[in-house]
Amino acid sequence: MAEITPMMKQYLEIKEQNKDSILFFRLGDFYEMFNEDAQLASRELDLTLTTRDRGKAAEDQTPMCGIPYHSSDAYIARLIAKGYKVAICEQTEDPALAKGLVKRDIIRVITPGTVIDSACLDDRRGNFLCGIFLDGQNAGAAFCDMTTGHTHVTAFSGDDRAEHLYNELSRFSPAEAVLSAGAYDNGELVEYLRDKLSCAVERGEQEIHIPSGGFCLQSGDRISFVASYGGAQQFFRQMKLAAGRVRSVMLIGGGRIAYYLARQLIEAGLDVKILESDQARCEELSVALPKAGILCGDGTNEAFLRKCGIETTDAVAALTGIDEENVLIGMYIRKTWPKIKVITKVNRTSFQSIIDSMDLGSVFNPRNSASNLICRYVRAMQNSESSSQIETLYKLVGGKAEALEFRVSEGSKLCGVPLQELRLRENLLIGCIGRGGKIIIPSGQDTIEPGDSVIVVTCSAGLGKLEDILARGPGHE
Repeated sequence: MAEITPMMKQYLEIKEQNKDSILFFRLGDFYEMFNEDAQLASRELDLTLTTRDRGKAAEDQTPMCGIPYHSSDAYIARLIAKGYKVAICEQTEDPALAKGLVKRDIIRVITPGTVIDSACLDDRRGNFLCGIFLDGQNAGAAFCDMTTGHTHVTAFSGDDRAEHLYNELSRFSPAEAVLSAGAYDNGELVEYLRDKLSCAVERGEQEIHIPSGGFCLQSGDRISFVASYGGAQQFFRQMKLAAGRVRSVMLIGGGRIAYYLARQLIEAGLDVKILESDQARCEELSVALPKAGILCGDGTNEAFLRKCGIETTDAVAALTGIDEENVLIGMYIRKTWPKIKVITKVNRTSFQSIIDSMDLGSVFNPRNSASNLICRYVRAMQNSESSSQIETLYKLVGGKAEALEFRVSEGSKLCGVPLQELRLRENLLIGCIGRGGKIIIPSGQDTIEPGDSVIVVTCSAGLGKLEDILARGPGHE
């Protein structure tokens, strides 16, 4: 085991007292992160992961990464937006006057609910810290926006106390919650607070639900959800699901789909290999895609796959022109290397139920993709005269649900009204709002504004304009 330096011992002692925070450890002009914090920050902030222990055995090396202390605000803002806590550890004495190791200590801990720096906040919404009490008879919640001082306190009793509590949490959508012992012991409440915004839940062969706050998931449900990249990563971590970033992709089959996909992946900075059995096609791809690795051989051959480095590949897409080959490739890779993300192309849909039961990773059908694209533009043209027209349309969950994008006009009656005050149709959800080049995953306090792009997820047909999302009935036009 490698010897621990005095500085590293100091770091470990401070980290032990702040286990739930990412520790920004001041070293000169930099905040440094080590071990698990370094790996997390490297992934979330796109920082280069390195080590001071070059030349040592791999098991004795300490991962590290760092940022300049004078530009830390932007990095902290990104971490806070993704739901992390950050502990700032500063040098508490002048290094020039220090005798031996410089003293360091935590000067502040920044959390999503206590952040006050404007760089870390969204000025379009409140940033509430919430305290929750719950026992066998009573429930209560206190909300405080640390930036404005706005507070709200409420209490409930009786059998429906939990329902009222959930409604209040939905109204304020707090950034952080502090729970009493009784509240923390309530598993349903804890899961509710940790939950991300679900857009659709598929139950069985026919049931599709657009869940509200009181919806309960069941074993076997298939979930589609909307989240920011950081929010999705946090969700996967909480669910103990692997969500590593894809850096290398192998495409088996060198057809047109592989060509266009490879172009996009290369532009995104990914390492791409294409396996193609036809020598002439390999030569064409080598000229057209000089940054891709073009390997001539049979992608269904195990020895050839291993020779091409499949064991170190993050994702594989089976894109040959033969469905049976793609299915076999997908099944083989999923069984042999379960950590590799697999995408399987299947043209025929006559055996969709059987395909769905196989472990093929992500399955896509080019014909369905084409029909969805056509449908998007047809629906948009049909509504071209609407005051708030459909921009695009996407089919979800096998066509059983739709995601519609609306452009909000100046005169829409929905503008400026908090979403929690809108009476929406059943099985409908406002999934996200696009505003000024930014994406908002809305809470009940958010509003729709002129010029916004609003994506609505629904099981209902016949929506032609944004105002159609409102429920019809007494008091509603």
